[in-house]
Amino acid sequence: MKRILIPLFLLLCLACCRTAPFVAPALPHNPDYVADMEGNLDRAAGLFHCYEGVEGPQTPAPCGYKPFYVSHYGRHGSRRQIGSGGTEAYRILNEAAQADNLTPEGEALFQDVAKLYQPTVGMDGELTYRGGQEHQGIAKRMYKRFKPVFSKGGKVHCQSSMVRRCLVSMANFTGALWSQAPALEMDFITGEPTQEIIMHEYYEVGEELTEMRSHIMDSLFLALVNTDRLTGTFFKDASAIKGPRFAQHLFYIAADAQDLLVEAGPVDVFGHIPSEDLIGLSQFFNENYYIGMANSREGGAYVRWEAKWLLEDIVTRADQAISEGDRVADLRFGHDSAIMPLACLIGLDPIARSFPTGEAWKNGWYMWKYLCMGSNLQMGFYKNAKGNVLVKFLYNEQEVLIPALETSAPAPYYAWEDLRPYLLALCTDKSLNIP
Repeated sequence: MKRILIPLFLLLCLACCRTAPFVAPALPHNPDYVADMEGNLDRAAGLFHCYEGVEGPQTPAPCGYKPFYVSHYGRHGSRRQIGSGGTEAYRILNEAAQADNLTPEGEALFQDVAKLYQPTVGMDGELTYRGGQEHQGIAKRMYKRFKPVFSKGGKVHCQSSMVRRCLVSMANFTGALWSQAPALEMDFITGEPTQEIIMHEYYEVGEELTEMRSHIMDSLFLALVNTDRLTGTFFKDASAIKGPRFAQHLFYIAADAQDLLVEAGPVDVFGHIPSEDLIGLSQFFNENYYIGMANSREGGAYVRWEAKWLLEDIVTRADQAISEGDRVADLRFGHDSAIMPLACLIGLDPIARSFPTGEAWKNGWYMWKYLCMGSNLQMGFYKNAKGNVLVKFLYNEQEVLIPALETSAPAPYYAWEDLRPYLLALCTDKSLNIP
């Protein structure tokens, strides 16, 4: 009997060690921009959409591998709008109200916009309550996902952009992580050298991209948004209103309503905007930020270049964590203009897929999904008794792949001995040497 039981036991162990075949996340088939919002109109906000916090299925690590280190980059959470994005639509509507130039729909819009304007006074671009909650949730789920990494303590190095919304995001994230694992030893840093690493400013050398972007987006805006219909909805005499400017500023503050849910209460500014123009504005901003920060055919080289310094830091610190063994995590907190270029440089699928500007939304590439508030990239490092290291990528808590990299490990895990030279080669790619 024992001779029979032992082989059966070994077969059972082998079955448990196998991982199910991993299938890369797919973009929608024959996408319908409206239908793919799945009844959640907040997603029309695109870049300003709040973090949904939906964790994807987790593929078990190969037999014998346990997580020991996490490398993380997170965009700040939900914030107030910046500059004229939070004030200009209010100013235009206020002036129209003083001149008795608002239609009944315009008056209703003005009342709702005023509710959103008030929490921005003196708080330009600052994190909202919802933004803090987003980071607390991400941290707690990361702890649960990689519990063996944090449960016994260890060093955690935390870097942040000098911008306050990122610092407050870091405070919320690390506070929540510390509440789960109080034995962790955390250190924190910010400053100009840190800023250069985690948010290198590619706009400084992107004049060519800026001009190209402006030309493309001006044409696309005219094709997607009927500003005469929009201004005619809200103003008795729209002749003095600059339609494109008003439409764009209205979208900015309307998109921010979901991020100010606690500070302003439930406010539905989107509901005031004619549906055709709301979708047009959403599609316009989807493409506007796609060319500026994602892997568009026109601007992808500029975008990927910006992430080289960050990727080098990720590899360097991972090497240190592997060799020294006392640091369990590197946590970085910054902006959309860093995390998206990073994902594109690495080649994460489907985030890094490249389309001509104006075609991304038609192919199911949506800002609300890939660059919402709180977007994050997590690299989980696993090790077996022999010291072999595997790495898994999660983008917005969904497992993703690198189609350009073949690896001996089962997907979505990559052998560090394969992944490391691939990442370093990206950092020295001469095609990314933007003058």
